[in-house]
Amino acid sequence: MASEAPAPPSPAAPSASPGLRVHLALIAVQLIFGADDRIIPASHAAGLPGNVKVHVLPAAGHVPQMEKAGDVNKLIGSFGPAA
Repeated sequence: MASEAPAPPSPAAPSASPGLRVHLALIAVQLIFGADDRIIPASHAAGLPGNVKVHVLPAAGHVPQMEKAGDVNKLIGSFGPAA
């Protein structure tokens, strides 16, 4: 007889902001927003769990990875357990 799979982690935690939810898994999470993003404003990151690092890049809009590539690459490179 096969053993049952472990129960899935708890559902995503609701955040104070509509449309943005981050799972409460024990993983590091980094969000990078452009300060001038009119599609997904940085205010959507309000109320997220403490394991979520939020960075807001000035003078960047919805695609900070293109507009501020150097800054985004530095953030990504310095994030996580290997950093």
